[in-house]
Amino acid sequence: MNFAHYLTIFLAPLLSLTFYLFLKYKYPHGKFSLVIKSFLFGILCVSLVLIAESIARYYGLDDIKNLRRIAFYSLVIMSFSAEFGKFLILRYFVLPKEICKGPTDGIIYSVIISLGYICIWNILYLFDVIDLKFDLLYAFIIIPANIIFAVVMGFFVGLGKARKNRFIDSMTGLFAAVFFHGIFSFCYLTSDYLLLILVSIGISIIAIALAIKSLSIKPDKTII
Repeated sequence: MNFAHYLTIFLAPLLSLTFYLFLKYKYPHGKFSLVIKSFLFGILCVSLVLIAESIARYYGLDDIKNLRRIAFYSLVIMSFSAEFGKFLILRYFVLPKEICKGPTDGIIYSVIISLGYICIWNILYLFDVIDLKFDLLYAFIIIPANIIFAVVMGFFVGLGKARKNRFIDSMTGLFAAVFFHGIFSFCYLTSDYLLLILVSIGISIIAIALAIKSLSIKPDKTII
């Protein structure tokens, strides 16, 4: 292993710290216990991925030698297990809190949860705990990719609370994040790096548009 390999471990914690300091600066009088708890719960989300991988390995579903198997593994094992864990925390732990009022709050806490998740994911990925062949490019871009998936999920989950339509909007957020994560994972497993770059650009544009939109429909000032 070289310096670049170990950098994949420290990049996510560095981004997490930077985001935390930004929130502290923007909301100097805020209470950050929910931020810390969300981050720690995000770390625990990795356990669902490990369980899904264990089940797949037991039933031989990790033998990804054709497109149908790759599509299943990408969408269910890699994507749904990861995003479902994040969703449970965001929807049933963060969303009921009074301080979570709309899409902007949903995005903030969704990103925090995902940062906790990716901090541990890349460590397990680097040291072969995750049953995937290590790819340096993937190890770097999966960090911003998870943030992008978090923006998409957080927007819709937060929107559900803002307009009192929690079930439909929450399901939209979950399945949109799973879908985008699944496409991303499929490109990685098939080593189609051109498509991976194009997909990443497209999803990034969507996430940026949703983040901007959230600012115009936020009901009240965000309070950490």
